[in-house]
Amino acid sequence: MSGSHGPFPWWLPVARRPGRRVLLGLILVLGGLLLSQAARPAAGAVTPLPAVPPDGRFGIVHISYADGGSPLRQTSPAVWYGQAVEAGARWNRWALYWTDVERAEGQFDYSRVWATVRADRERGLEIDAVLLGTPGFYATAGALAVAAPRLTDRRAVLAVQGGDLSVLRSPVSAASSPPRNLYAPIFADGTDSYAPGKPPNPSNPWARFVWRTVSEFKDHIKHWEIWNEPDFSLFWSGSVADYVRLLKVGALAARAADPQARILVGGMMYWEWANRTGTEHAWLRAFLDELARDPEAPRYGYYFDIIPWHFYSRPSDLYDRIRSAQALLAQRGVAGKTLWVNETNAPACGEPPAFVSCSDPNYKGAATLEEQAAFVIQAFAYGLAAGLERVFVFQHYDDGNGEAFGLFRNDGSPRPAYVAYQVAARYFGGFFAVSRQPLGTVERIIFGTPQGKVTVVWSRTDSPATVSLPAVTTTARVVESDGTSQTVTAQNGLYTLTLAPATNNRSFTGDPRDFIIGGRPRLLVEEPPPDSQPPTSRVLPLPAQTTSPFTVRWSGEDPGGWGVMDYDVEYQDLTAGTGWQRWLTATPATAATFSGQTGHTYRFRVRARDFRNNLEPWPPDPGDAETTVVGALPPSTAGGLIQNGGFEGDPALLDQTWRRSG
Repeated sequence: MSGSHGPFPWWLPVARRPGRRVLLGLILVLGGLLLSQAARPAAGAVTPLPAVPPDGRFGIVHISYADGGSPLRQTSPAVWYGQAVEAGARWNRWALYWTDVERAEGQFDYSRVWATVRADRERGLEIDAVLLGTPGFYATAGALAVAAPRLTDRRAVLAVQGGDLSVLRSPVSAASSPPRNLYAPIFADGTDSYAPGKPPNPSNPWARFVWRTVSEFKDHIKHWEIWNEPDFSLFWSGSVADYVRLLKVGALAARAADPQARILVGGMMYWEWANRTGTEHAWLRAFLDELARDPEAPRYGYYFDIIPWHFYSRPSDLYDRIRSAQALLAQRGVAGKTLWVNETNAPACGEPPAFVSCSDPNYKGAATLEEQAAFVIQAFAYGLAAGLERVFVFQHYDDGNGEAFGLFRNDGSPRPAYVAYQVAARYFGGFFAVSRQPLGTVERIIFGTPQGKVTVVWSRTDSPATVSLPAVTTTARVVESDGTSQTVTAQNGLYTLTLAPATNNRSFTGDPRDFIIGGRPRLLVEEPPPDSQPPTSRVLPLPAQTTSPFTVRWSGEDPGGWGVMDYDVEYQDLTAGTGWQRWLTATPATAATFSGQTGHTYRFRVRARDFRNNLEPWPPDPGDAETTVVGALPPSTAGGLIQNGGFEGDPALLDQTWRRSG
């Protein structure tokens, strides 16, 4: 395969569609040129919104490529850059392939990369540059005759996500192998000891390549991703220990060239290790184990600043798996790291280049055009609520991809997903508060933004739903995923919305009840007046004596404001003489179960935060409520004890943590 963005090697089995391998391979080799315009679905119904202000949380993969644009695009650079900027994207992600810039040992040519870097930066785009691809003369394993994997190669990723590991039996490219002399000293003085400006060891090709590349572009690129999908054996054939060494060498060499460089772990595809082992975050656990064996890793911040993932077809993964990753990192003591998802989407069925029918039961993980648009909004909402710093949609155009991931077809016509991206960027952009507060089978995520309070809701099941949302204004706008809107009026302090059912059960589990993408999302946009007053809250009275565990309840209100978003709750053990201890942080729940020691007296206090990010001060001592735990209650009081074993409301609410900025 030639070029940096051509089709996936035709010999790789096409996941889920074995009957189409030869036909699809032929289509891809011809670059889609044999597809008639008459066969393409009409795009006239898709009307992009006016330009959306750019937001640094929003990115798109392959707005451009390191060596220019895809030859399959039928539009000019001015057009495709304009489309990305008007979507509200501020970030581009592309690969700088080592194989493309060092074609002979020690000889580097960055001329084509410079053209892309200048074009990106002139449009105000920040760059996530991925460094990968071992040149054949440095390879330590693999087949030289097998084409190097490219970031556009997603079909095998989806196959492995579905549990089909047979694609991994294909020969692995030499470009995926650890480079020669990776374990040689990083620096020219024969050590691995970092210092700004220190030259690399010329006998360590990877150290030299990273140092040269970062030195070349340090005034324009600050974010460097060390390889792509090191947890996927088609991209990285070395061990986890080899990757940790690759990361260490790359990070220290990059920072020697530019002390301001920010280092990303290679974006993880997640599923190969998870499906092999049955363990969540299996590769991440092994990676952290290897880092723990390096006594110098804490000194250098574990050699990374940012850790990204690639999640496809199920938008809730951007919440559930990110939250569990945050917990794992905290458990291992790796603190202060930023999390991204720098690839996400669902391929559209019934679309070029493959035109696989949406009724094909073997096309797992795919989406109709409307479902793909719903995925985009839901992925951004979930990811931002989970605390991701940035989310990138894969990708701008179809280019040489075997499936329809593009926000645009190669002829330049937009898919509904492009407008959905604009809707997400326009209404979630610039948010300063966000909270996930599901309502039974309805997903609800609420943003405090410069535009006002934005609540996005959708049905998670195949049943339509009606949801009533508390109003902070008398009128609001309901915005659809295609950007159209209507004004609605609150009735009795509530807005009532009807929600379409989820329709996408093309899950990799094969369970027809597993709806991987929710129903069509709707946004309720309220524009309350400026609010600088914090809400008020209190812990409700507790009995003088109780048994353990017991339920603590609290309430809050924000009259005339944007509404209470969440609460922080603290307790004090008076018997042990401890100060105030944090119990719950940023929870929207209004009750929870507390376990105390017999004979100890506890005090509780609460403070509330609203969607304008106004935070109530803690109440003065002695707090709000107090109780003593006893071994057993007198018969006259035992009947009044709450023994429901948990807090009130959706169980998903108790463990939420919300990210606020600005």
